[in-house]
Amino acid sequence: MKWYQASADKGEAWSQLSLGRMYELGQGVAQNYVEAANWYGKAAKQGLANAEYNLGSMYERGAGFPIDTRRASLWYGKAALKGLETAAKAFRRLKAASQQK
Repeated sequence: MKWYQASADKGEAWSQLSLGRMYELGQGVAQNYVEAANWYGKAAKQGLANAEYNLGSMYERGAGFPIDTRRASLWYGKAALKGLETAAKAFRRLKAASQQK
């Protein structure tokens, strides 16, 4: 945990992603969705597709904030444009669901 924290504080995107995941799942720290989203956001600002995908997932599930499929689609779309196939599938799934309404 200390290594991830020190590295994330220095701006290392993969450490920020890992720290976000730890907070999201409560691994080694108390579960805290707000803190998870904060660290994912820092990694996403650096263009890390996995962090963008995780933010999309949090918005879709309502983990830490109200469900927001529009924001989920936005984050999934950003990650998909970087080639993350799981994000592309999630984006297509949300798009199809919105067209059925």
